Amino acid sequence: MAVATPATAPVAPATINETHLEYLTRNTQACILRPFCFFVSWQGVLTLAYRGFPAPLVALKQQITEYYQGLPKESPGSKWPKSSLASLKEGKRLTPEQLQRLNDLCRSVAEAYPYCFPDWVTAVHHLSLGTCSCSG
Repeated sequence: MAVATPATAPVAPATINETHLEYLTRNTQACILRPFCFFVSWQGVLTLAYRGFPAPLVALKQQITEYYQGLPKESPGSKWPKSSLASLKEGKRLTPEQLQRLNDLCRSVAEAYPYCFPDWVTAVHHLSLGTCSCSG
């Protein structure tokens, strides 16, 4: 695993209310993600996967893992960066035919991608944390 070193020394937490995680994300360098492919993930979610984590995000993941040692082991689905683009309404499922059609579409876009979007990148310049809890 590659480890990035910050270009500048981390800045001390701005306020007493800033959490350690906020501090880590604030001190992570901006970077870019390069698209890899579209695919249909669990529960019919249309997803864009990127070509891997850039060094600043690898370093952030490593810092989080080292500092928050009680976290569960990372699941396979979070070992590469991706964006959820669309999902089904709650309680809906894709039929096998719909899933096949979406998979075919993802493959055709992947084949055309190098020619259609050769310079397409996603800039990562701000990180935020969303939390939720399950009561059930």
